[in-house]
Amino acid sequence: MICRVYARRNTGKTGWTLRIDGPTGVAFMQRSIRALEKGPGVSALLPAPPVEEAPRWVGRPCESLCANAGYRTVDSVYRRILDNNPDPGDVQAFGSYLTAVLLGPNLNILEGLGGPVDLRLNFDDPALERLPWEMMYGPDAAPGAPDSPLCARPNRRTAVNREVPMPPGAMARANPQTDCPLRVLFVAESTIDDVLRPGAEFLH
Repeated sequence: MICRVYARRNTGKTGWTLRIDGPTGVAFMQRSIRALEKGPGVSALLPAPPVEEAPRWVGRPCESLCANAGYRTVDSVYRRILDNNPDPGDVQAFGSYLTAVLLGPNLNILEGLGGPVDLRLNFDDPALERLPWEMMYGPDAAPGAPDSPLCARPNRRTAVNREVPMPPGAMARANPQTDCPLRVLFVAESTIDDVLRPGAEFLH
């Protein structure tokens, strides 16, 4: 089933409003996530989950990144991962942090839908677009098992896709012009199955 996650920038640098649209009759929570600023006069931002969701982080891999962490704390973990030189636990902590930011308590609702979930991300801000949401981690179904990537769990199938909205009035082009080499990684898949899922390919 398709669930679309919309993120819209709030006025100023206060953060973003997140909304999830899903199957009829499923009520997701609308949430406002915070913005961590790199510094005065610097436009770089990172998201952080709402403070009132703090009980959800206790004892989870993301606790140190979500609880009172500043921009530089989160960014340093992200940079180590990008440099392929993470400290032990960095990948799990950052993946869990991404889930806390984007889904929060809505993860429980998604997990309870009882079938494959196709998450489609629709953001209006490059500060969110640049983050690797495909590496979100979540609790495994097995009691006591460590958190694992949402896109790679065999028992709870989840796909992560990105939707890029067309500008108002724009027309789709049959042969879009692109610069080569491409500057971003494209991971394309349309079927959720037991082997390959959108987002899971990103992890390999």
